[in-house]
Amino acid sequence: MAQPPRRRHPRLAATAAVAAIALLILAALLIVTPAGSPVPRAAAATQLGRTTTTFRMVPRPTFTTTTTGPTTSSSTTTTTAPNPEPEPQPNPEPGPEPEPQPEPTETCEVDVVIYGTTSSGIGALRSLQLARAAYPSPLTVAIVAGGPHMESTIAQGLAVEDLYGSNAASGFYREFRDAVMKEYAAVGINAAPAGRLLVEPEVAARILRWYVDYNGRGRPGVMFVQGRLTQADDGAERYVVVQTPTGTLKINTRYFIDASPEGDLARMLGADYMMGRGEDVYNDTAGRTAPRPTRENDWDTSPQSMSILLTLKIHNGVAPSVAQLGHPSYDPLTYGTDFKFSEWARAAFATSWTMRYVLPNNKRELNEAWGDYSNPDTSYDWVMYPEKRAAIRATLHNWILNKVRYLQEHGYPSVGVASVPTRPYVRDGVRVLGLTVYTQEQILAGPVRESVAYGNYALYDRHDTIYGSHQDSRPGHVHVPMGALQVQGHPWLLASTAVSTDSRAQCSAVRMEPVRANLGGAAGIIVAIAAASGVSTQDITYEAVRRELLRQGYSL
Repeated sequence: MAQPPRRRHPRLAATAAVAAIALLILAALLIVTPAGSPVPRAAAATQLGRTTTTFRMVPRPTFTTTTTGPTTSSSTTTTTAPNPEPEPQPNPEPGPEPEPQPEPTETCEVDVVIYGTTSSGIGALRSLQLARAAYPSPLTVAIVAGGPHMESTIAQGLAVEDLYGSNAASGFYREFRDAVMKEYAAVGINAAPAGRLLVEPEVAARILRWYVDYNGRGRPGVMFVQGRLTQADDGAERYVVVQTPTGTLKINTRYFIDASPEGDLARMLGADYMMGRGEDVYNDTAGRTAPRPTRENDWDTSPQSMSILLTLKIHNGVAPSVAQLGHPSYDPLTYGTDFKFSEWARAAFATSWTMRYVLPNNKRELNEAWGDYSNPDTSYDWVMYPEKRAAIRATLHNWILNKVRYLQEHGYPSVGVASVPTRPYVRDGVRVLGLTVYTQEQILAGPVRESVAYGNYALYDRHDTIYGSHQDSRPGHVHVPMGALQVQGHPWLLASTAVSTDSRAQCSAVRMEPVRANLGGAAGIIVAIAAASGVSTQDITYEAVRRELLRQGYSL
């Protein structure tokens, strides 16, 4: 309530006026959020005229070993030592201002654009193909990727299955898994001798490519576009523009599925997102880009450490030298007499995780803590600046190949390199803000309403660029809700890898390939149902989605 006026000393009145002006300026600064400043999730939704799920954060665990009571299975939580000072990064500075884009030289029309040949992207394509049995009008699809290779992490070297129990496999991932098993069985190999699938990346890539390109003859209604995404819009006109090796292609579309962990397409379309260990909301097109991780912000916006998952082969004699590998990204001169490698890691390699899990044809997946490239700038740059990815990839290739070269020359002459992936293992990129935010609390509470993907892995597994690797090995049964794929304010867009979770739920089975594959399957089904009625992905019922998911063999 306003107070009655009082007489004031002239000097005090002047001081009060100055203070009032200062308060008005401060209020204006608070209302207009400057570029790069975060907006809390609830505030962001309010500014955009939306609502969002609010929740109480689960406290971060104290990383100690615990044993539960006799009625509950035992569990352990492990941690490695914090990482040393970050590795030198290729180029931590922001990229140059984008240049004006040329006019498209070619235009085409499709029903759906899928961005990424990830497990999720191929899962989306497959469910669209299978949905034709229930929704007879087939949809045309453009699947866009940066190159000819399958970007799925399974095809890029993640050869040992990340799944607690093969009975958790369903839907598209089960179909893929069965195809791998069948291919190996045809030559007398059991690809899951202890229940955990073991697959060579070239076999995984061949099976995944079959959904896109049938024996080199393509697929009816499927266009595989290789190039760099340069423009996108989901307003009155919905399209993407791709710079291909031969020109500029504009693809007009009805629906979008961003199947990338980096959320490139969603961010280009103006979607809100979260990043790293924090829960603040950012938006690139609104000038609120996630800030670079620094000591001042406790590296809160750093994605997890990336890894180059080399496939090794153990030879009967001396393996071919890494120095003579001839890989285009490898420069032998980067290895010198001063190259350093942990003596403990070298000595322990003979009994390491890598050596214990034997892939078909006596190969190994190189996946060790010392193989994590623990640099917050590099992880950040990979996600935020697509134009830097080639240089980052080359740096990571040299870094890991030199470590294998050291092993060869210091006690492991039979260890050779069988294959080098074309992209790193991106454990997380961004989390695109959806209609709902799936939380670790919900994982602990059990199944949620409107689940579209189920999986089971460690409750929490994070490879932090600064604080090392932490795992809470209690089983975390995830049931990802449909709203986590549906993007706030973008009804024609679904995010099927960078789904809407809190930072702790993201470090569960949600980021593992079996769940990512089936999140893609769910996205394809949502689009198929929406397209049949000519409505947005947010104007359909969960019951219709659930029926089709069950028909296609998904566990929910």
